[in-house]
Amino acid sequence: MIVDSDTFNISPTADEILFHFGQGPTAEVEFEKSTWSNELVRHVLEFKINKPASRLDSLVPVFDEQIQIANSWLNKHQRCLLPTGMHPWMNPQMETQLWPFEGHEIYEAFDRVFKCQGHGWSNLQSVHLNLPYGSEEEFVHLHAAIRLLIPIIPVLTASSPFQEGQFLGHLDQRLESYRTNSRRFQCITGQVVPEIFESWKDYHDKVFTPIATSLRPLDDDGIFEAEWVNARGAIARLSRGSIEIRVIDTQECPLADLAILQLVVDGLKFILRTNQARMDKVVNYPQAFLVELFQRSIQGAKEPELIDPHYCELLGLRDNRKVTAHMFWQKVFECSVEKTSIFHQPLMMILDQGSLAKRILSYTGKTPTKAKLLEMYQGLANCLQSNTLLKQTSR
Repeated sequence: MIVDSDTFNISPTADEILFHFGQGPTAEVEFEKSTWSNELVRHVLEFKINKPASRLDSLVPVFDEQIQIANSWLNKHQRCLLPTGMHPWMNPQMETQLWPFEGHEIYEAFDRVFKCQGHGWSNLQSVHLNLPYGSEEEFVHLHAAIRLLIPIIPVLTASSPFQEGQFLGHLDQRLESYRTNSRRFQCITGQVVPEIFESWKDYHDKVFTPIATSLRPLDDDGIFEAEWVNARGAIARLSRGSIEIRVIDTQECPLADLAILQLVVDGLKFILRTNQARMDKVVNYPQAFLVELFQRSIQGAKEPELIDPHYCELLGLRDNRKVTAHMFWQKVFECSVEKTSIFHQPLMMILDQGSLAKRILSYTGKTPTKAKLLEMYQGLANCLQSNTLLKQTSR
């Protein structure tokens, strides 16, 4: 998010920084290893890498450098970048400004159909992780493993406890808003946790066809493409051979973002490795428990218990005691992350102190004043600038 340096209100000026570095009107600026681009609304700037990377740790300095470049220019204009999954007091009904430049027709079409002046559209920041597959079987297996993990990812990644200045009972308020942002067309978001798919055709029939059929009467100009309208928590990018995970809130700095991505990747590898001989059970694990667990995870009032023994077994958790999502992430961390890794210390802190949302609340409490929120988010902007994690207060 781009915000005013003094008030920390949103600053709908992404076009100004893009036009400056692009040396003219543009929606995208390409650097050597990364690209900046616009998003649906004018106060959001997207950072992405130019090509797939084999190691996530190699991307920490790439994103950190881009943050420094952007903030250096923004600071001269009394603005700065703000992390986390939602702006804590933005009122989207009053403040939303859609991107009006190159590609504006797409955003205007979305606004016409979905009414984008809401938190689930105009006030959300997330990290998108694209994972490749090489065959239809790999697609099915990878997608199945992602389905199992999506419900417990928010336990790690929730960073959006406030909406319009209030704590509404969800540590991941972004996902709570996202969950219902397309309720006019339920086929677009589904239940966020994706359905069971056994082939590419199955995916087309269950996802792309219903989306295309629903939107066709409202799309005289042929703007909507089902692959890009699909808004599940993980979406098949069949045109580029990857599956994109979208349930991860933006954290306080690139080091934290990428550390969490590493643990998610390691978690998927762990599930696939553990269940090589019974992938049919992973693929066909029923939807109902996953959806219910996902909703408990985004609320996050207490650590969600994994009450289904079959689910626990697929996660490699065979314990007679109470089993929680934290136990899975701790096991993956201990099995996969070496002490020499740049991600070891950040992940150890997150697993010990909790999600960023929990750490934010440890400073602010659940009923903060506007002044307290401003102080907190100024601190988070400093975390972004210095590429350091927020530690829990000992109060």
